[in-house]
Amino acid sequence: MEAGLGGLKRKAHEIRWILFFFTVFFLIQFYQSAFPSWDNIVYLYQGKWFCGEQIYFEWLRPPLPGAINCILGASAISTILSGALSSLLYLAAVTLLYFKEKREQDIDQIAYAGLSFIVPTILFLSNAGGDMFALSFLLFALLAENPFLKGAAFSLATLSRYNYLFFLPLLLIQLNPKKLARFALALPAFWLPWIAYNYFATGNPFFSVGESIYLNIGQKGILAGLQPYQIAIIAFFSLTLYLSRHDKKTKIAGLINIAAAISVVQFVLSGIKEHRFLNPLAPAQSLNIANAQGSRGKNAIYPLLALFMAFNIAMLLWIGTPMPPAIPEDDLISQCQVMSDQWVYFYPRGINAQPLGGKDSFMQALEEGKILVIYDKTLLEGANFEGYETWKREKYTIIKKAATCKGPEQKYSLKIGENQAEG
Repeated sequence: MEAGLGGLKRKAHEIRWILFFFTVFFLIQFYQSAFPSWDNIVYLYQGKWFCGEQIYFEWLRPPLPGAINCILGASAISTILSGALSSLLYLAAVTLLYFKEKREQDIDQIAYAGLSFIVPTILFLSNAGGDMFALSFLLFALLAENPFLKGAAFSLATLSRYNYLFFLPLLLIQLNPKKLARFALALPAFWLPWIAYNYFATGNPFFSVGESIYLNIGQKGILAGLQPYQIAIIAFFSLTLYLSRHDKKTKIAGLINIAAAISVVQFVLSGIKEHRFLNPLAPAQSLNIANAQGSRGKNAIYPLLALFMAFNIAMLLWIGTPMPPAIPEDDLISQCQVMSDQWVYFYPRGINAQPLGGKDSFMQALEEGKILVIYDKTLLEGANFEGYETWKREKYTIIKKAATCKGPEQKYSLKIGENQAEG
């Protein structure tokens, strides 16, 4: 027993800086997951749906985060446990990558760990939904030598975030023809249950993937403008790539940098500019700086890490306590069908709400006896609600047709591509 504990202590000491920076990362991830966010609520109810408590379900979402919430109990605490699990998986992937690279080149552990865990882009709002699961499993897939395990990890990454399917070529170039068959065998093994679920529920085996494409391309479009800080994020990755020692770059480091470059292209060509989609830049830039022994970037890394720590503290103070929007407490809406632009936040309050349609659908919804709860004031501009009852509150406006009220649906599944839902 003592020998085992001694070995564990030696291993912990060997990766002490990884554990130190991970502790900072983990505590902030835990803090963020303790407050209800849009994605966490959606995946919690996806988990409830998979566990048989069918209340709310979005078909556009990949299944792994919801399945994990189901396994973890599909309760309010399961989203916190899910965030903790994904963070620990990221720690395992980062540690495995460190030991693998350390066998082939010198790695500055402080630089590597700091840029893997405390860069603001990976530290804040990076763990919503399946983002951290997807990144962790992608790293496992790139590092795995067994082709079946490589395929299994890649499958789990793509079942966490569908856009990770674009990383498939990086896995294929690692495989010779003999190993390719075993890799390919893992893909249907993990995807078939979800394909079957889609087929029996909708008649389309890839309905969920189609919904995701419709949202991210059909509705959101492409080529939305970049914000200055987003340009800075991409520029920083490019700088670390320039400073890295190209003569010492391993094949794995090269693939991880290509994965980061693919993420940048996806981000630039996406209509959704959330910086968590740039998560793959974190392990890439950490490797780039950590192997820059004697290069121009070496002397700057410690002041840079100190700057990141100071910035992170300022961000925590600025963000404060994340709070969901105020939800009406009125008996007025408790027994009625609610439509809102913040519909997801109604479910934890026990109110089954539906997404608000466009302005041209407001009147039809009101005539059907539905109550509108509108937060975005621009949606009220130019609208004439004469003849309807209206209550204007500080954060929202409630609108309903007098003396009518349609009862709420007992369950609701969102199908944005078909613009309909199953009740």
